[in-house]
Amino acid sequence: MSETHDPLGELVAAAQAAAVAGDYETAVLRQQEALALVQQAGESDELLVAQSVLLFNLANLYEANGRFPQAIAALEQVVALDERTHNPDLEQDRAALARMQRLAELSPEEREQLMLVELQATLVALSEQAQAASQAGEVATAVSIQEEAVALAQELGNSVPALTQLGILLHNLAGYYQDAERYDAAVAAMETVVTIDEQIDAPELAEDQATLKQLRELAAMPSQARADLLAAAQATAAQLAQMSDAEKQSLADSVQRAHENLAAMNPAERQIAMLGAAKEAMAQLAKQVRETAVAVQRGQQHKAVLLAQTKQLRDQIGNNTRFGIARYDFVAYLDVVEALVHGNPVKSIPKPYQAHVKAIRKAKRKK
Repeated sequence: MSETHDPLGELVAAAQAAAVAGDYETAVLRQQEALALVQQAGESDELLVAQSVLLFNLANLYEANGRFPQAIAALEQVVALDERTHNPDLEQDRAALARMQRLAELSPEEREQLMLVELQATLVALSEQAQAASQAGEVATAVSIQEEAVALAQELGNSVPALTQLGILLHNLAGYYQDAERYDAAVAAMETVVTIDEQIDAPELAEDQATLKQLRELAAMPSQARADLLAAAQATAAQLAQMSDAEKQSLADSVQRAHENLAAMNPAERQIAMLGAAKEAMAQLAKQVRETAVAVQRGQQHKAVLLAQTKQLRDQIGNNTRFGIARYDFVAYLDVVEALVHGNPVKSIPKPYQAHVKAIRKAKRKK
């Protein structure tokens, strides 16, 4: 079966390919040939609208090639066709014609500055659209829009402000890739961010390097382990979201006071204080684990959330000497909790956590 020949489609595609390659002279020639085909086909409303579209794109090619008189002439034809066919794009095309006329009156330097301002405005609009899409749960749309913004930002050059803006856009794109579970793409985007930071000596370098490390770890994880970890993070975020403003402020004040107190201590006092704070942190974390385990036992929470929580805590505390020898009891407590939710026998219970284990077992009996 022979393929259908589409001369118009082939010419339009050739024009687009040439434009992408930066060969605007060839792009203009192919677009003119496509326009001639449609003009020869007749003057129905449908064909006149097609002419309008081709002329509008031809005007853009003329602009890219610095041929502003021809661009204006093409847009004047677009407006005339819009009026004839009552095209709903009439006002938009009139605005495009007015813009082209203004550009033609400017010096090359003024024109470059105006186009830079327009590009910046477009980047802001695209970033806002991507953010709105992300907040609406439309992750694929957010990624597509942000990719468009990044591509445009790459045209701004290699000045420090331009690279700074590109880095911000790429950082956000990495976040959208992560939301879309495209972890390799997120890593690649964040690697470029770090490269830019190093190039411009950005103050965010250390923070972005830490983000890149986290993304690499996520990308290297088995899918189930990654899902468990993200579920635990979402559960923690949900707990924080339930805190009142007063509770959040109290927590922030406590952190600030702790920093101030540590700064006033000598090294020995600071070590003792940090050990005490570590023990208190483990006590609070043990309580959170107990509450999650109780919810699991009652069928109010999925077991994967608890297991991700215990794994994360074991990784954070098990080999961290800041928590002293008390960390061994804490890790043993995590082992007991996991055994309980799996229905496995428990050999021994660390004394500091016996009350927590009792509460978890009691919740199982009441299920």
